[in-house]
Amino acid sequence: MSTGCGGRSPGFRCRRRPTAATVQLREIVGRLIIAGQWHDGDPDILVVLDSRYEAPRIAHRLAGLPVEILGRLRSDRVMCRPTPPRV
Repeated sequence: MSTGCGGRSPGFRCRRRPTAATVQLREIVGRLIIAGQWHDGDPDILVVLDSRYEAPRIAHRLAGLPVEILGRLRSDRVMCRPTPPRV
């Protein structure tokens, strides 16, 4: 099931409106759960985002939902926290 960002055109930039992308993703996840496509104990739903979306911000806003966010980061993205230690 491919939904893009609410069926928007490829030029649509969710980076400018991360709340719109977040609302749309919340609705999609809710519909998947209601339709019985996801149950407790299932792996999290994988959401794949292109670099034009702010994946860290969207992941923060979707906290509490059964989703994992995989997003490409822009090359000029700056991380504010130190890298966690390797396990």
